[in-house]
Amino acid sequence: MKYVFFCFLAVAFAAAGEDWTRIYATESHALSADGATLYFRWCGTNWTASATGGIAHVCADAPKSFDAGAHSKKMDDALANQCRVSPDGRRVVCRFRGDSQFRLRRGSVSSRTGEIWMYDSAFGSWTNLVRNSYENRCPAWLGNNAFAYLRGTGRGGFDVRRFDLRTGADEILVASEADGGEPPTFMSSSADGRTLVVRRGFDLWRYRGRERSRIVLHPDKAWKGRPPVRSRWYEDGDRCSLVPVAGGNDVIFTVGGDLWAVKPGDGTNEVRRLWSGESRACAREPVVSGDGRTLYCLRDYGDRTELWATWRRDCNRPWHEDGELASRCIVSRPGRLAYLRLSPDGGSLSWVDDSARGIFICPTNEGAKAVSITPSGTFMQWEHEWSPDGRRIAVAAADKDRNIETWVVPVDNPKAAVNVSDHMMWDGEPRWTADGATLVFNGTWTDDGARRMFEVDMSKPLETGCARLVNADREKSLRKKLVARPSVKMPHVKAEQQIVMADYQELAFLAIWSRLGVRFALPRMNGVDWSAMRAKYLPAARNAPSWRQFQRVVLQMLGELDASHLDFYSTDEARKEWSLPKNSWKKSDRREPVDRVRSKVHAATSNRWGYLRIPKMNKECYNAFRNDLYREGRGREGVIIDVRGNTGGNTADLILSCLMTPPHGYSDWQGGGKGYSVDHLRRVQFGGKVVALIDEKTCSNGEMFAHALKTLKRATLVGRPTSGEVLATQEFKVLDWGEFRIPLGRWFTQDGTEMEGNGARPDVRVDDTPADWMRGADVQLERAIRLATTP
Repeated sequence: MKYVFFCFLAVAFAAAGEDWTRIYATESHALSADGATLYFRWCGTNWTASATGGIAHVCADAPKSFDAGAHSKKMDDALANQCRVSPDGRRVVCRFRGDSQFRLRRGSVSSRTGEIWMYDSAFGSWTNLVRNSYENRCPAWLGNNAFAYLRGTGRGGFDVRRFDLRTGADEILVASEADGGEPPTFMSSSADGRTLVVRRGFDLWRYRGRERSRIVLHPDKAWKGRPPVRSRWYEDGDRCSLVPVAGGNDVIFTVGGDLWAVKPGDGTNEVRRLWSGESRACAREPVVSGDGRTLYCLRDYGDRTELWATWRRDCNRPWHEDGELASRCIVSRPGRLAYLRLSPDGGSLSWVDDSARGIFICPTNEGAKAVSITPSGTFMQWEHEWSPDGRRIAVAAADKDRNIETWVVPVDNPKAAVNVSDHMMWDGEPRWTADGATLVFNGTWTDDGARRMFEVDMSKPLETGCARLVNADREKSLRKKLVARPSVKMPHVKAEQQIVMADYQELAFLAIWSRLGVRFALPRMNGVDWSAMRAKYLPAARNAPSWRQFQRVVLQMLGELDASHLDFYSTDEARKEWSLPKNSWKKSDRREPVDRVRSKVHAATSNRWGYLRIPKMNKECYNAFRNDLYREGRGREGVIIDVRGNTGGNTADLILSCLMTPPHGYSDWQGGGKGYSVDHLRRVQFGGKVVALIDEKTCSNGEMFAHALKTLKRATLVGRPTSGEVLATQEFKVLDWGEFRIPLGRWFTQDGTEMEGNGARPDVRVDDTPADWMRGADVQLERAIRLATTP
């Protein structure tokens, strides 16, 4: 029966009256054979319910969302995924390719998009049924001779399609314009194929013929969800925020987003909470005036930051003792403020404003207006330190090449700022000597990355690049002259805090949402209305019943941006009490061991070619590459460099530097013969032929390496196009909740082609198949060897 109908799914789940006590954003699901019962996983627990919705109950068995039955071992060997065995047990439909280092992009068109294949056990044969430019996934049988699957539209939606194995007909069952921030990951069917269940956005939808309905589920009363208010204990404060108060009577610190004062030194551990964010805000970066009477700190609300001043009514009493406090807000700004500093005379405050992209100063008196002192031409500001006389500020800031330099900025004339370092390597961590006569900073001006001290003589007129390297013998004496940094031993304290989980999750969500809105690399948020995304996802994030569910909501919001390198995850620093899921993901490397492949290449090329594999672009792999290149390239005609599955990093340019110096001469030593004095080289150099192996799992800096080889005409690329996932990123901490990754910058080839969405294309394309993997054949390597041995 042919039926085609279109539906436009409303997924604006922040509408008034939305019930967030229900079950939403399930992790996986499966239907019973008769289509009446639904099995699914939610909040790390297995559940079952009627396929029409209603009350769900915890059960013991996990849903078998994908199952190849007796053919599982063959499917593993073939690198097939999302496998489902036919009702007669003879055939398996599956997805081949489609996996990536990053989350699947909704509108992705690339070489890594999934293909639908079928294995027929009667003949031991593989057939490619669906291959196109868009993602194809989640096959589900509709009887023995037809199956349904999901096909991307290229506009963020996924159609449900029906493939008839007898006729080859491939037709739409359900057309969708958009599926929310995450592509449908699971589709399950009844044995007769009359019932389909698909997750779109947050919800499960049930399709029977021309009818569709949303499956609304609620957990039964026996399920004990996370309590709305949680008590937690903190022992010791955030050592980065320790601030001793003049006179030695107090230490101010933050812990758990609250501001505290403790009496140091005598072991009594008298502690007082000065300010509580009440779960919806957190205090950061306290600073205290020189007389110890006024306390300044940042109050972070996720989507905005306020700068507050607090003082004691009785200024003669220590902060840790009871007594009346007074406070006022000096500045309130959208986004995130950081690096709060107080001028030596206590009359001005300075900070970095993420949203306004600059450094600002403001008098401490009420109603004062903040002004920018951002050095011209900088776009990313970091540390800054006031000079002892308060007339200048030393700033570490990045230029257009993201090179961090040290600047000196006159407070009364910011336009006269001078880049005193002016060097291509990192310069930062500025500090002043106590007399203000010298500015020092650290820099990495050598290939080994070692940090050295540099100084600027402030008694002389400043000019670009006037900093000078400090002699090692003088470093120690110069350090003794620097403005002393407070040294305090943190007393042992134990503090209890009551966390309203919904408020705390709202704070964490808004911190992610706000910083993404400022820092996301692609223009105009890739066409996404970012304010609407807040309204759409905030209720679900605020009311998430577990950390895992909160993560799923955040990942769906990130998916709306349809870009690579976006992620939110737990870290070792995230609090274990949030019941963090275990990271069970492991990269599967099915390639033969390097030594075995190397021997094959040596034998097949009569030892004229070497072989190197680079799994990542990190320092460890770079060092291994240098050693391997010396051994594999020395005296050989060429090398095969395998970057298939390379997950990226930042060392592509270092590797290129080993390949880009052509032979320009040779030496002839008495008694030694012709060669080259390698002590003249600061790194190994190879000028012979290069063949590079690439595939759809070559990502990020790995595919930048492939683009460079092609642009520079340095190698012949063999394999499949790379994934088209190239963005410069940075990780940011979210409270004690985890970290998220933001793409901050874009990369282009020399001709202006953006690498994000445009993978490096091979000169010789070689497509592997499930059958190749099953028989253990590396057809791309075989082709590379043939190129190496062809005159």
